[in-house]
Amino acid sequence: SAFAKNEARPSWATLVIMAETSFPKQVPEQVGSLSPDGILVSQHSGGLRSTKKGKRKAPVDYDDFKRDIVRETNRIAARKCRARKKHAFEELQDTITSLTEEYNALIKQNQELSIRLDTLQKLAAMDVGPLPLT
Repeated sequence: SAFAKNEARPSWATLVIMAETSFPKQVPEQVGSLSPDGILVSQHSGGLRSTKKGKRKAPVDYDDFKRDIVRETNRIAARKCRARKKHAFEELQDTITSLTEEYNALIKQNQELSIRLDTLQKLAAMDVGPLPLT
């Protein structure tokens, strides 16, 4: 990756400006000599790619640099998208856990209240006098 993990990422506009201003549109002529076996030996490697044995090196395409910038921004966007998706999934799991706990507590409370109601109804049917309120 062209950028450090903790480094602030430049915007797309900044990357395009960097690409247009820092990458040479015209690649300089090859400077070098032939080795004894006929292979072109370069004295510098910036901006040129080797092709076949003994042939002049082809310039690095300006579009390759732009493509690398687009790929890097896509990697960043994909990483952020995966992080958002993971965070949303974890929040949903937390919600499910808390709602399940609340549901179980309400079921237990409902059972306790049903038992109490049955008890009070039986006492009322017996007509024993005043009913305890607690």
